[in-house]
Amino acid sequence: NAVRWIVNSSGNMGIGTTSPTSLLSLTGATVGYAGGFGNFTIYNSSDTARRLQFGIDTSLGSNGSGWIQADRYGTAAMPLLLNAAGGNVGIGTTSPWGLLSVEQGSTGPVFVVSDQGTSTPHLIVTGAGNIGIGTAAPTQKFHVSGAGSLLGGVLVGEGGGGAVEARGVDLTLRNVNGTNSITLKDITGYVGIG
Repeated sequence: NAVRWIVNSSGNMGIGTTSPTSLLSLTGATVGYAGGFGNFTIYNSSDTARRLQFGIDTSLGSNGSGWIQADRYGTAAMPLLLNAAGGNVGIGTTSPWGLLSVEQGSTGPVFVVSDQGTSTPHLIVTGAGNIGIGTAAPTQKFHVSGAGSLLGGVLVGEGGGGAVEARGVDLTLRNVNGTNSITLKDITGYVGIG
């Protein structure tokens, strides 16, 4: 008969393997995240439909993907909480200094929001620190591609190089120290200088 589980001389337990390399080693076939069951599942004792699943799917991504899913089987997905009692979460770092710290080299994006299956994100933050809306490749600190509207006041360029300020229906251009400016008034048609 095939060995189902084993505990070796080092105290490591293996399930699906006779050579466990850690305290608990699980080996199983690829399980898709949408297949209903993971390689490893934790059940709620009072309602076994509620569970937390872990799996590896070699068909996702160029190197495969690990996945975690909390759900109530046959009903719906459940929320997944990380450090619910407090503590920072780090992605790409071993020293998270914010509630969520994400660190990445300059070659790839740090954060992306997009529709499923699309390549143009709604929002992207690159490793170089650029923020893009409607573009996958922002070339400036803030890069917007597409039409839009902005409510409230806007100040661009303050802090050493003059500024452009749009507030209500007024557009103001001013120099570095703010002593000289040109204001364009939309309704009155007046132009104020200084």
